Amino acid sequence: MRVMISCMAVVSIPQTPNQRIAQEVSRLLEWISAAGGITHRRVAENAGFPVAVRRAAVASGVVRRIKRDWLASDTAPTDLLTAAENSGRLTCVSAARRRGWWMPEDAPDDTHIRLDPHASSPTSAVTTHWTQSIAPAPSFGLLDSVEDTLAHVALCLPPERAQIVWNSALKVEKLTPAGIRRVQWRSRPARDCAERASDQSDSGLETTLVVRLSGWGLPLRQQAEIFGRPVDLLIGERLVVQIDGFAHHSTSAQRSKDVAFDAELTLNGYTVLASRMRTSCTTSIPSSGRSLALSPRVRTSPLEFSAEASWMARVRKPDLRGISGVNQPPAPESGGKSGFRSQLDPQDGMTDAPARRVSAGPGHRKPGVRPATRARRRAAWRTDRRRR
Repeated sequence: MRVMISCMAVVSIPQTPNQRIAQEVSRLLEWISAAGGITHRRVAENAGFPVAVRRAAVASGVVRRIKRDWLASDTAPTDLLTAAENSGRLTCVSAARRRGWWMPEDAPDDTHIRLDPHASSPTSAVTTHWTQSIAPAPSFGLLDSVEDTLAHVALCLPPERAQIVWNSALKVEKLTPAGIRRVQWRSRPARDCAERASDQSDSGLETTLVVRLSGWGLPLRQQAEIFGRPVDLLIGERLVVQIDGFAHHSTSAQRSKDVAFDAELTLNGYTVLASRMRTSCTTSIPSSGRSLALSPRVRTSPLEFSAEASWMARVRKPDLRGISGVNQPPAPESGGKSGFRSQLDPQDGMTDAPARRVSAGPGHRKPGVRPATRARRRAAWRTDRRRR
């Protein structure tokens, strides 16, 4: 039996030069979109896209050329396009937003660019910083260096808002306060921000609280560790301030842990001022004035939060007597056997004094009073009411 085997030769048709260019143009467009929508022509050349491909992409309208040096796609961000059109770099609040730093809600939302002192005037409606750079920025980029961005933030924003951005930059960029202070800052606001810089704040809310309380002359410690867990702020030796934003304390399990930890602190003699935020908020705290007198009865007049506090602000201390491993709080000076009192007083703010007694009617029963004594008091109350 003969087996007939037929072999068919596969012939590949070579691509024409126009087809190869069209394929490279499509690849260039995908590469620019993946790079953020805009890139420098030198970067594209180093990535393997020759001049012919770049020119073909611009001629076909797939890629837009900006100022001879920049190639942009339709997905390019507006702020980066503005910086490229003006031959500058994004700086100040624009670069801070681009880097993901925590920004105050009232920060300016216009585009800020930095130009050299002898550069051409911008052609767009932008806020221009005519300064010499402090540190070299990344090559072929449109973002100013971290040092120049911080220097311009210190000049553009009020001191308190600028400090918020600075502390957030230290947290995001993994910088140390000592390294920031070694920079040769050219302005007094930048040097002041560097002296106050701290990487202990988890959010801008904590920085706002620390900055405003620093003028009161109080001993402040951030992220102080108590019972194995850090607290946001420890004022003096016994006043704990917890500022919990919604982003990190939104689940039920997280809130339960926070409530249990606050109760443990209270049972061990600490006074806890906890503010549970559902949204981002700012505190309304005086920035200057006389020092607070830390006495057993601490008032919250200089700590007026404009945030929405949750029911934790009204939580009562649980009765954990008899549980092993729990230290008992010091006995109250007065109040007898009235038990545990409310943590916060809605009228006087935070207090360590006993809870106020409310005048009761004839049917009110007070703990620890004999029935005969209650009957005599009820009769006296009725007699006094008839006389009135």
